Amino acid sequence: AYPTLRITMWILPISMALPINWPILHMFPSFVANLHNMPAYFTLVLTGSSHDFRAHGPPGTGMRFFVTCNPANIQHIFTTNYPNFPKGAEFAAIFDIMGGSLFTIDGEPAHRMRAKVKGVLNGPRLLDNLASYCVDKVKNSLLPLFAHMVSIETPLDMQEMMLRFMFDLCATSLFGVDPGLLSSDLPPMDVAVALDTVMEVGFFRHVMPTSCWKLMRRLNIGPERKLSTSHTVLRRFVVEMMDRWKTNTCHTET
Repeated sequence: AYPTLRITMWILPISMALPINWPILHMFPSFVANLHNMPAYFTLVLTGSSHDFRAHGPPGTGMRFFVTCNPANIQHIFTTNYPNFPKGAEFAAIFDIMGGSLFTIDGEPAHRMRAKVKGVLNGPRLLDNLASYCVDKVKNSLLPLFAHMVSIETPLDMQEMMLRFMFDLCATSLFGVDPGLLSSDLPPMDVAVALDTVMEVGFFRHVMPTSCWKLMRRLNIGPERKLSTSHTVLRRFVVEMMDRWKTNTCHTET
C-alpha cells in the first residue's frame, strides 16, 4: 500500500583491517585507531578470525581481551557457567554509571537479581506487551513515517530508522512510555548517543591504565568529559520518563 522507498544505507569506513600484533605495543595501535568506530571494526575482525580472537596491549594497560561472537562461548560465559566469570571491582569501577546493577555485581546478590530478571523476561505478560508494542509501533509510527518520507521525497537512512524503532520499543517496555523517536519531526537521538558514549568510554577505560583515566575524570577532560555529559543526559531522560509515566497513570485513574 506504500510507494517504493529510496533507502540510504551508510557503510562506515574502516581505517585498518585486522589488528597487527606489534612488538611491545601489541594490538594497541589498531584499536586506538578505530576507537571511533568500534562496532563496525569488531565485526570486521571477528569475521576475519573465525569469530574468536585474543587481544593484548602493552604492559601497564588493562588490554587483555578475549573477543567472541560464538553463541556457544556466550552461553558458557553468561548462562551455563557465569559464576566462574566474576566481573570484579575493577570492572565495576570502569562501569560506575551502572553501579549496583546486574551488569556490575557478583556473588549471591547477582544470583538473586538474575533469578528475578529471568522470571520477568520469561513471563507471558512481558512477551504479550512486547508483541503489542511492536505491532502498534510498526502500524502507527514506522509505516506512517515511511509514507511521510516518500511524500516529501526524502532519502531514508534505514539504519537510523531501525535504531529509533528499537529504542522506542525498549524504552516503552521499560518505562511504559513511548519516547517518540519515530515521530515525523525525527527528534534528536541524544539518549541513544549518550548510551553509545558510555560503552565507548567504558572500552577506553579498559585499554588505558586506571591511573590515566581516573586523572582525566578528575580534570574532566577528554573522553571523561563526554561521559560526564552523557550521565546528565541519561539521568534527565530517566526522570522525564518516570514523570510522564506518573502523569499518564494519574490520568488513567481519574
